[in-house]
Amino acid sequence: MTRGSREPTVDIYCLAATLYYAVTGKHPTTSLARKLENTRLTPPKQIISSISDRLNQAILKGMELEVKDRPRSMQAWLAMLEVPKATPPPSVAQVHRTEVVIPWGWLVGVLLSYLSIGYLLAASNAPYMVWAGAGAVAVALALTGPWAGAVAWAWAWAGAVARPWAGAG
Repeated sequence: MTRGSREPTVDIYCLAATLYYAVTGKHPTTSLARKLENTRLTPPKQIISSISDRLNQAILKGMELEVKDRPRSMQAWLAMLEVPKATPPPSVAQVHRTEVVIPWGWLVGVLLSYLSIGYLLAASNAPYMVWAGAGAVAVALALTGPWAGAVAWAWAWAGAVARPWAGAG
């Protein structure tokens, strides 16, 4: 250990070789055999096909024979091993949901005014109840959509139906 290089690239080679063994369960071909005997290093992915291409490349790059071909620092080599942060896909609720802003103050005011108008028309036995209901539906649809229109129609027809029965009781 007193002779040889003390550059970080040696540590990178050793750590990559250790990772090779940890992943594959097999000893990598030694650098001496690769250099002198021209023996090929079997890529880890060839032994264990389920490892990622990213891990395979990081190990092979860290075990390059020539120092100039290895990452220059441990941080650079570790960055090769990092999995890029994936952004989670949007949920179904986020994709299909549209934000509806309901002006509740206006809605309540309009519905109360039409309720009052409907009551007064029904109390005076006016034949204009249908027009009041249609007006309530038109305004409610303009403000909020079809559900408010259904509510307005229900109020209008409830007033029209309840008026004749109220006099009978």
